[in-house]
Amino acid sequence: MRRFFNYLLIGAFGLSIACSTDSEPSISDKEYLPLHKGVYQIYDVDSTWYAPIDGEQTIHYELMTEVVDSFLNVNNQYTYVMYLYKRADATQSWQYADTWSARIDNIRAVIAEGNTEYVKFVLPVSEGREWDGNTFNSLGEDEYELINTRKPATVDEIVFDDCIEVNQNNDDDPIVRTDIRSEIYARGIGLVRREITILNFCTVGCNQFGEIETGIIYSQRIKQFGVQ
Repeated sequence: MRRFFNYLLIGAFGLSIACSTDSEPSISDKEYLPLHKGVYQIYDVDSTWYAPIDGEQTIHYELMTEVVDSFLNVNNQYTYVMYLYKRADATQSWQYADTWSARIDNIRAVIAEGNTEYVKFVLPVSEGREWDGNTFNSLGEDEYELINTRKPATVDEIVFDDCIEVNQNNDDDPIVRTDIRSEIYARGIGLVRREITILNFCTVGCNQFGEIETGIIYSQRIKQFGVQ
């Protein structure tokens, strides 16, 4: 049976493992993405999809990610296998949804979402560092930037003392296309928040100029975490 922490224990756990200062060089920045067998996170997810035929559809569900295995890759380093599970709410059973993988070295943290690899952040962590998040895929250059490094962040009233934020894109164009994406990682915990707003607006032959043609608004917020 899975053991879940309540919010009080989450706060205590976060304080015990997420605190760090620049005077503690022995604490590795790799811990912004802890990769050990049994590590898991549970999130609340709200997403709204826009499509020409189906219109607007809003979905809420819970998402769990868990590190279930590891293996030596071609670089003689470990790649970690992650299972994703979904359920409508806590009254339902978890259902397997996907398999991802992750790896981290002294240079970068990479997560393969299905078959597509993204460089989530680079090491060492430093305010303003930039890199191509699509270095290992064929989607075209996508410049990411580290901001708000080693600072507190609050996710649904849970405070994490030591976090980094990755600004993946911040193009807020309400006429043609909006593309705003960001992720926040907490030391010792991993991803605690993911926000995506990608909207394509109608400019020709519209019922109303500027109406949303296609797109998604996605919010993923951590609620529980730990080690099995």
